[in-house]
Amino acid sequence: MKHKHSHLLPVERRPVTRLFLAVFAVLVIGAGSFTLAAGKLHYPNWWGGPVFAPFAIFGGIIALVAAIRGRPFKGK
Repeated sequence: MKHKHSHLLPVERRPVTRLFLAVFAVLVIGAGSFTLAAGKLHYPNWWGGPVFAPFAIFGGIIALVAAIRGRPFKGK
């Protein structure tokens, strides 16, 4: 039986989307890494609020894995 809202279900990501996600992830990982290398734990975001560098690195790694996989994670 086909799902009522099958057009809303997760599908394979397009290569362009994956490329932009990968570039974004590398930039976030780089910002966090350079901040830690400078001996700081936080860096300012666009609005001036602090970003915890280890959290940014972790989030960037998750985004990079999602870009490489090319499809959403399947839950059981």
